[in-house]
Amino acid sequence: MLEILAIFMVISSNSDKRLFVYNTVNRVFGKGLSVGLRMQNYMHLIEENDSLIDLNQKLMERNINCQSSNTPGQYSLIGGKVIRNSISHRNNIILIAAGEKDGVKEGMGVISKNGYAVGKIISVSPNYSAAISILNQIVSFSAKHGTTGLVGTIVWNGKDPEFVTLEDIRKHSPVKYGDTIYTSGYSQTFPEGLEIGVVDKIDQTPNYKSYIITVRLLENLQRLDYVYIISNNDVGEIDSLYNRTKLILGE
Repeated sequence: MLEILAIFMVISSNSDKRLFVYNTVNRVFGKGLSVGLRMQNYMHLIEENDSLIDLNQKLMERNINCQSSNTPGQYSLIGGKVIRNSISHRNNIILIAAGEKDGVKEGMGVISKNGYAVGKIISVSPNYSAAISILNQIVSFSAKHGTTGLVGTIVWNGKDPEFVTLEDIRKHSPVKYGDTIYTSGYSQTFPEGLEIGVVDKIDQTPNYKSYIITVRLLENLQRLDYVYIISNNDVGEIDSLYNRTKLILGE
């Protein structure tokens, strides 16, 4: 206490020292105030971003239900940050910060924040989930040609991450460059009508019976940072009916 009083008396008796202390205190508190304001602005931006993500999820969910649902509210979305993603392997995986506690289950479809189909959930833990990317060579995806409605299969040759292949579209179908390819809705993974990509190249199979269509993906999978997992709320009823029907037919 006496030391502090002595310092105060020295400063009070010397105008140069008073000015030095005043400027030093201003700099210290000024920097503290600046850091505080920046932190406050940063937190505000995080809140705004979270609000935009929630709004985007609600709008996308409403759009999917209006476009593809067979019953009111058939589909709901579960948002999750991408924590790991690859595009250079034969079978690429997307790791997502959303798991069993959030309602994620195996078999659910995954779409980007832009609404494009990108993968399918294959493994789930309490807080995380793993999806097989559309860039893989073991799991195919059912898709349809937008103009004709013809259904084929999306596969990947393991080479360019910007392109996949649509197979099993019969020859002489009116397929043109730039046509949009959508999810078919023929499985419980995706609802019908989600965009996948556009026709970039058209070749024929060796037997000339069908096309091999190169599709340019609409989503840049290298920049995947946030996704939505699609929950089909009618899947239990659909699967139960299908299994009962198979029993009736003796299958």
